[in-house]
Amino acid sequence: MLTTDSARALVDTNIFPVILEAGLLVIFSLVTVCSVVLLHKKGLSTRAHYTVLSVSGIMFVVAIAHWFAHVALTSRVLDKVHKAPRSQHLTTTEMLRAVMVNIQIINFILTDLIITWRAWLIWDRENWVFIVSLCLCTTTFIGALVDVLVSLRLIFPRSTVEAMVASQFAILSSSITTNLWATSLMTYKTWQHRVLLQALLIEDKSCSMAEKVLSILVESGVIMSWALVVFMLSNFGWLFAASPYISASAVQICGIHWAIVVVFLCTERLRYDAYLVSKPPSLASLTPGSRRRRKAEQPPEFEEAEANSEAMEQIV
Repeated sequence: MLTTDSARALVDTNIFPVILEAGLLVIFSLVTVCSVVLLHKKGLSTRAHYTVLSVSGIMFVVAIAHWFAHVALTSRVLDKVHKAPRSQHLTTTEMLRAVMVNIQIINFILTDLIITWRAWLIWDRENWVFIVSLCLCTTTFIGALVDVLVSLRLIFPRSTVEAMVASQFAILSSSITTNLWATSLMTYKTWQHRVLLQALLIEDKSCSMAEKVLSILVESGVIMSWALVVFMLSNFGWLFAASPYISASAVQICGIHWAIVVVFLCTERLRYDAYLVSKPPSLASLTPGSRRRRKAEQPPEFEEAEANSEAMEQIV
């Protein structure tokens, strides 16, 4: 028979987090639908657009799978299966916990890949950016693989808890470092682009769109980095009271964050396309000779600012 305190603790650590995650999943669903509609409206004309759509779909499937695993785990806990005698084999409850932990890592890895991919495009596909980003993402992936093997007791069967703590710490540390790395690259490009525009006294909409897109990417990177730091603190006991709620909402918040960034980027691109339609260029500016003359007359900084704008178009 459960006492009042134990029943309250059971509700606080199991039932309320499931309800919270369900609410966040509804929000995630709505934002995902908006992002898909905007992507379709903007047009799926490049490989990058299909990549964004695929990542959105994978994150949404992962979020649904995590919530179902959470519901199943809560049902097992309420049935008091966790009080069964411990054996060397995985119980259903332990298996569900392992599934929940490993599923949420998928969204973290996808977030790392997409933010480093954007930074690589913004830096005009520089090799050194690609190599450093690849090393960081590979570290996160290796940590996730080790975490899966540990949770299934395929390695370190007698020190599962300690090994899982170490692997999860490595995963989160690597993911935070990756986000900070990519955000720093985009922050520098934002500052550089703004300096170029001020030097050239340019007020063209294409350049302002590039600056707005860079600002969105930098802000989203900072938010994601802070979210990962909070998740790490809760995962290792520093925010113990809120740990069940943070763990339950981490996957959904990661997906919502991604979908909102897609909505903002698509909205900005649609606004820019509407501007181009309302102010078409003159016929003279469309001739190859006039374009070459205009480019030759511009200072070197203009070419760099124009390259930044073209990189933004690849992202949005």
